Amino acid sequence: SGSAQQKVLGKRVRLMDSSVVCEPGATGSTWRLHYAIELSSLCCEEAHVTEISEGESLRHFAVKAGEIVMADRGLASRRGIRHVVSQGGEVLVRMNLRHVPLEDESGRPVALLSLLRSLIWGETGSWPAWVRDEQGVMPVRVCAVKKSQAQTRQTQYKMRKK
Repeated sequence: SGSAQQKVLGKRVRLMDSSVVCEPGATGSTWRLHYAIELSSLCCEEAHVTEISEGESLRHFAVKAGEIVMADRGLASRRGIRHVVSQGGEVLVRMNLRHVPLEDESGRPVALLSLLRSLIWGETGSWPAWVRDEQGVMPVRVCAVKKSQAQTRQTQYKMRKK
């Protein structure tokens, strides 16, 4: 909102997420809070409370043409990505292959592991892919960085612990 906003590549950036909120007490209710934060100011621009049965989705948010939306893999879904793109926005999400399967130019599943294995430690890679939904096919770009063995072990440790 306004000229004080910092822009990335000339675009406004918003971070979106959701969290479960539990009221205290034995009969307390559980809700889901969906919120959007403008990156340069760290100000909350949107907040929506829903029943817990409503899953995480980018569809809860208003999107402005030309803005970049960033979210974690919990918000990565074909419907959510389509919502942002149809409003003229761009999406940057962590991978969630179960909810966002990737296809190559022929419509076959992307051989992601072989692409990732082609990287050496510290190297980044970027590959075109496509996401199919009931409205058609959306072009996307897969970006990755190869972790060191120590970083990989640390990530695996955290995943097992969780």
